[in-house]
Amino acid sequence: MLRICSSNLLRRAYTRPTSSYQQGPGKLRVTCALGSQNMSVKEAKSDVRKEVKSALRQLSQEQMAEESSAIQAQILSSEAFSQARTIGVYIHCAKLREVDTSRIVESILADPSKKCYVPLIKEDAALMHMLHIESMDDLRPMTMGILEPTENYPSGTRRQEALELDQPLDLLIMPGLAFDKSCNRLGRGGGYYDCFLEKCVQKAADCRAKPPACVALAYSSQMIDTVPMDDNDMQVDMIFTADGVTTRQQQ
Repeated sequence: MLRICSSNLLRRAYTRPTSSYQQGPGKLRVTCALGSQNMSVKEAKSDVRKEVKSALRQLSQEQMAEESSAIQAQILSSEAFSQARTIGVYIHCAKLREVDTSRIVESILADPSKKCYVPLIKEDAALMHMLHIESMDDLRPMTMGILEPTENYPSGTRRQEALELDQPLDLLIMPGLAFDKSCNRLGRGGGYYDCFLEKCVQKAADCRAKPPACVALAYSSQMIDTVPMDDNDMQVDMIFTADGVTTRQQQ
């Protein structure tokens, strides 16, 4: 079974990465080779974010569409998706060049056996809620044009929140900025998903249930050699790219 374990994440010492780009057929890949000069995890994260954002800017619309299509096809045919009944999924932001999730969201909404939960960001409180939606009409454009759910159903009642369910979500599909083969994830610095995942893990422990299977979607250029991690960062269980699926090794 897929599990998330934050207690095994250890603080690591990092050396300054020197970045290089490898251009391959239909993809751009950023890699980081470790140098000899010591640097903090915070500095390493900043460097990686700059390099990966630069790599993403070089992707053409055709490349992103092709990879997004392959990634969505893989997750829709996965066992993790088919078995899940409650699913949290991000609504992709074109400006941030995130992997498209449109087909995934539509598939969840079209399946009466599944329930769809999408993020609502409370920037003033630095919090992310996962709220239940019943159709794409439940969404409205917010910061950077990202579609987010209204706080209430059309009837006026408050939307169901994922953390208020009797059991944790079965599956959480999340974005990120950089990933590695150990399923380490680097976000954009807001900490929204790390905080939400910590709450999911705590909820699972409280009700003696499994935490959500946590998967990330990434373009090939978002896969790097080593993601700098600290104690507050969470790993994911699987990473879906156009090249295949990377699964975290159980410890």
